[in-house]
Amino acid sequence: MLGLYGGLDHGITPGDIAAMRKALADAGKTDCRIDVFADAQHGFFADYRASYNAADAEIAWHRCLSWLNEHGAA
Repeated sequence: MLGLYGGLDHGITPGDIAAMRKALADAGKTDCRIDVFADAQHGFFADYRASYNAADAEIAWHRCLSWLNEHGAA
């Protein structure tokens, strides 16, 4: 699992992310990754939204491709 979240997203709180990380660790899921982009809002990857953050979206895209390649999904 790869999670790419905006740190300014009000729908997914830091507590939610901490709980996800703990649940993954407790389940022994060491191949999962959750990244939080501190200055990004919900939908930061959607270039048709006001919340689009080009710099973070580019970083997130490269991390996504890298993760997929590492896990044989690309």
